[in-house]
Amino acid sequence: MTPDELTRLRELDAKASPAPWEITHSRHLETMEGVGLVIEDSEGGTVAEADSDFGHHSLFIDDALPLMVELRNALPILLTEI
Repeated sequence: MTPDELTRLRELDAKASPAPWEITHSRHLETMEGVGLVIEDSEGGTVAEADSDFGHHSLFIDDALPLMVELRNALPILLTEI
């Protein structure tokens, strides 16, 4: 990893909503067809939300959201170790 890449990760970490993030079900996204998901930060603020009925976007819900949460939660620790 280059110094510039490391600097960019530190900048992203500093600008991001506070970790840890978690995925929760959201009542306001409930529909007859499914339930939406929300990513919340450590202060209860909404970071992102998605409806599970996006059809072809279901991989976003199944794969991308959990990955985003895990990476966000790990980033401060990884930056400290580097």
